This record gives sequence, structure tokens and C-alpha cells, in this order.
Amino acid sequence: MDACNHAPAGPRHDRPPVLPERKHLHRRARLHFDGRLPRPPRRHPRARTAHGYAAIAPDFYHRTCPGIELAADAHGRERGFELLQQLTRTQALDDLAATIEWVAVNRAPLAGVVGLSLGGHLAYLAATQFELPAVAIFYGGWIPTTDITISQPEPTIAATAQIGGRVQMFVGCNDPIVPAEHRRQITDALTDAGTDHQLIEYPGVGHGFLCDRRASFHPEAANDAWNRLLRFLEQS
Repeated sequence: MDACNHAPAGPRHDRPPVLPERKHLHRRARLHFDGRLPRPPRRHPRARTAHGYAAIAPDFYHRTCPGIELAADAHGRERGFELLQQLTRTQALDDLAATIEWVAVNRAPLAGVVGLSLGGHLAYLAATQFELPAVAIFYGGWIPTTDITISQPEPTIAATAQIGGRVQMFVGCNDPIVPAEHRRQITDALTDAGTDHQLIEYPGVGHGFLCDRRASFHPEAANDAWNRLLRFLEQS
């Protein structure tokens, strides 16, 4: 399985380990999961490297279309849904375990996991199965349902009690993939499990607001979420 690695430039940060997105040796590592791309969104992961984070984005589609990069249009979304329905929970967990092990052996301790859309679902799933200090989820869909293969046979939300780290979620109030009822179910599950969590909602904002390649990109929400994410990671 291939993975895209963005290493930070500048002086080394001697700080505690942070989450799973990829990082450079002796620096805090973060794993970045994006359901549409094998690589992180163009702007933000490279920006994160300027803050001392190396970002690692594993290619979860390596079994079917290795290295594919989908366009941010209707055709790209349609193809993306076809691919995500071919990714099973067992395969995703195998890839997550391999990536986390690789970071542990070759890079720095994990700072945390950051996931967008399907990647947000993967980040939530990772938090239920691995010891992660923090997980940031951007508009992660299908967490309370069995609508996609990685949320089967039981919804990913069913394993919420196994989450040991902090969780921060970002979502637009107009996001059809993460409707209000799903957001309520997720926050209720995290609260019942005693998980340290925070849900940040943006009124009038839709899905994919963090990605500047999409028509739904929302600069104000993206900048606010970006700053909150950095503060969240700094706490690890």
C-alpha cells in the first residue's frame, strides 16, 4: 500500500506526540484520511507542515485503483462512491494498522488522525480500534448507519465506547451526508461513553467546506476549523 507523505520544513518541534496523519522523523505525525484522494487536499496538509506536522495519507483504494485521484465534480463523486463501496471494514482496518505501525517504526509518535468525509468515518473507526490521543473528523458520513461497506455489519457508532482519545468534529449544518439526526446520534453516543469530545457546527455551510478544490469550499468556515484544528492538536 502506498501513502503520500508531506514532511514539515523548518526547525524541529520538540513536543509531545500528536495524531495520525503522516509526519517526518523526530517530528509529530498525523495521519490524513480523505475518501476522495489518495493524497491530502492541496492546501491544508502542506500548510500543516508549516506548523511542524508531517502529514501521511494512505491510499485506501490501492486494491482496486492504486494512486487514483478523483476530480471534484459529479463524475469524480460517482466514481468515488463506487470505490468506497468496494472497501470493506476488514480491509480498512488492515490498512489503518499497517499505516500506524509504519509511522511508529519509521517516523515520530502519532499526534493524531484527521479525516475528511469518508476519511472522517475512517478516523472515527480508527479511534475505536487503536490507541490514538486525538481524532479530528471533518464531515464524516454514515457513522450511525450501515449504508456503506466499512460501516457493516454493525454501524461504526456501535463501537464508540472503545474510543480512548479526544474527538473533535466539524460539520456544516446544511450537509446532507451528516444530517442533524446523525449529528445528534453521534454526540449522544460520545456523551454516553464519557468521551472527551466537541462538535463544531457551521450554519449555512454544506459538505466539503474545507477543500478549496470544491464548489462547496467555504473560506470563513475553513479558516475557523483550521485554527481550531491546530489548537486541538497542540493539546496532545
